[in-house]
Amino acid sequence: MNTESWQDGNNRYLAASLQWLRLRLQRKAPDEGPVAAEDIYQTTKSSGSTSDKTLGPIRGWSPMESLAAKAAHVTEEGKTVPLDVQIKEAEAVRNTAADVDPPPALILLAQRLGLSAFERDILFQCVAVEFDPGLSSLYARTQGNVARNYPTFA
Repeated sequence: MNTESWQDGNNRYLAASLQWLRLRLQRKAPDEGPVAAEDIYQTTKSSGSTSDKTLGPIRGWSPMESLAAKAAHVTEEGKTVPLDVQIKEAEAVRNTAADVDPPPALILLAQRLGLSAFERDILFQCVAVEFDPGLSSLYARTQGNVARNYPTFA
């Protein structure tokens, strides 16, 4: 595997992990419904991001493109897919993206530091807003406090 294909695999894993996390946060704030792509875009623009086409080191990943396709997950028959089903699908995509050789950077870091899957996911929650600043509004919603736009155990 060359460096470029590893980076592509790592980006797929990060994008899948972001979607998985976003859906899990949405489940904790069900009264607000799914986050619209426009809401994430506004948060990203107001946070000082220099580009709406790429976000952080995930080359080619756009919050508008990924969220517009997934924020309101509707089947061809026009039925809305339950959030728990979307989370299971996102987890399957994430697990598939993690199954590459060599593994994505987060998996390698967790292995080298001896982190459990839980600890790895906590670490990911802490850095996720650096990849997708729109997650900060989801953190705030799940905690019911706009000032708490970061992950916390409280």
